[in-house]
Amino acid sequence: MRFSVLHPNDLDAPTERRWLDLLARSNGPKSGFVHPGFAKAVGAGRKDARICLAEDGADLVAVLAIQQTPSRSAMPLGSPITDHLCLIIAPGRDLPLKQMVKALKVDRLDLIHANGSEQRLAPFICETTESLILDLKLHREQLANNNGVAKFPLMRDLGRKRRKLEREKGPVSVEAFSQSTADMHQLLQWKTEQYSRNRIPPILQQIWVSGTLDQLLARPDPDLRLVMFNLRVGETLVAGLIGLQSNSILHAWFPAFDPAYSDHSVGSLIWLDMIDAATRTGLSEIDMGPGEYAYKRATANAKRRLSYGMVGRANPASLWRGGLWQAQSLLSGLPCAGIAGKLRNLPGRTRRWFDLRRGLA
Repeated sequence: MRFSVLHPNDLDAPTERRWLDLLARSNGPKSGFVHPGFAKAVGAGRKDARICLAEDGADLVAVLAIQQTPSRSAMPLGSPITDHLCLIIAPGRDLPLKQMVKALKVDRLDLIHANGSEQRLAPFICETTESLILDLKLHREQLANNNGVAKFPLMRDLGRKRRKLEREKGPVSVEAFSQSTADMHQLLQWKTEQYSRNRIPPILQQIWVSGTLDQLLARPDPDLRLVMFNLRVGETLVAGLIGLQSNSILHAWFPAFDPAYSDHSVGSLIWLDMIDAATRTGLSEIDMGPGEYAYKRATANAKRRLSYGMVGRANPASLWRGGLWQAQSLLSGLPCAGIAGKLRNLPGRTRRWFDLRRGLA
């Protein structure tokens, strides 16, 4: 088997077509985060972006997209803004993951948001969680059985809040699949302010992150593009959601709203409006990403397994990372509440804290 490593900027059209063909045949998620266009958008701002291709003769067996870190480790390309590791494997073939990591000349690859249903990753996995999905085919069937009325638990209360918003502030309108640069920048500003209030680093102010979003917004093709769902009161933007669309899959990426309208639950209103627009336009799935928030649980009807782990050779950094996983496993039997709960969550929180800062380095 032959392994080649290149920067996303060096991807040529034939290789992109082979990548997309492998993606169509694979059993993993078809999210925009595993599309070659996403790799190129991130690579435009990151010199440390790398693609590893595993080939057997004329067959493309696997694709792995990563970004390197100063500690000679690697993380999913686009971390911390990507919600899926780009690791695509041909059906029925062995996974040459160790050889790919060696070809990338890194000591360790951290598996973050990997495909939890991929059994060939099992030897490297330390934890499995779930992300929430709205299967729109099933959702349409449920609508048909309910005379076109969505039976979401939060629907009745939000309908009342929408009417109150219109009475007190003015007419409410929704823009679906917008590609307004000005609106995107406003939504990102609100999201950055929300991160600041929650003591999260200014992820969206990183030059490569804003550059990635600008690159995706400039793409006109539905095979991969950045789209927005915006809620307006009169002419004023009050809430929106930035999504990544890849063909019939919509990934709900960055929801944001004007804090001045928080009493009117405009964030939840645009979430429902996004679902309504996606349902009417024939999309097949809304991937809500990791994190079980109440508004996701209230609207999801399916789940996707995500897995986390590592692969690499023994060195101090790998031993430290492995120690965090072992500590998390040992503490997993502690109660969730009180001091014991804080101790139980400490290894995972430490790992995620370092991953966030490594991704922004």
